[in-house]
Amino acid sequence: MSLDPRDVVEQTDRMLDYLELDPFALEKYFIGFITRCIDHWAQLSIETISRLFLIIIDRIERGDPLETDKWKYMAHFTSQLRTDYPHVVGSAMDERVQWWHMYFDWPQFTGTVNDLVVYKAVCALQLFDLEQGHPVYNVLSGELTDNQATFVNSIQTSTD
Repeated sequence: MSLDPRDVVEQTDRMLDYLELDPFALEKYFIGFITRCIDHWAQLSIETISRLFLIIIDRIERGDPLETDKWKYMAHFTSQLRTDYPHVVGSAMDERVQWWHMYFDWPQFTGTVNDLVVYKAVCALQLFDLEQGHPVYNVLSGELTDNQATFVNSIQTSTD
């Protein structure tokens, strides 16, 4: 399913209506849908972007914890929102921040670095005030594949 650039807002709102009821609805279209929304970010309202962000969070909380794509999108949205609309991240994560630490346990950042670990490292850096020496810093400054390095470089990983 592709979004018609002329009707991106209307089509996005219709898809979000389905996904808010069930974040796993329209599963085969989800990755393409989110990718197209990212491509048309500037056309979307903050309300629409907030809805997308909450759907991604819902997929993380209720879905397979090893699903890579949702963490990739979480990293992208968190980074972009922290730059453009930090209050959206704050309100979405306010009550979750205490128990979301379970998604970012130290051991997963000290083993083999794969795409999932890189995406989660970017998320952790965006969401939490991590102390110097946290393994997330080693992951992001360590040996990454070309695709991982490109992703990390495309995401603003500073917490400023």
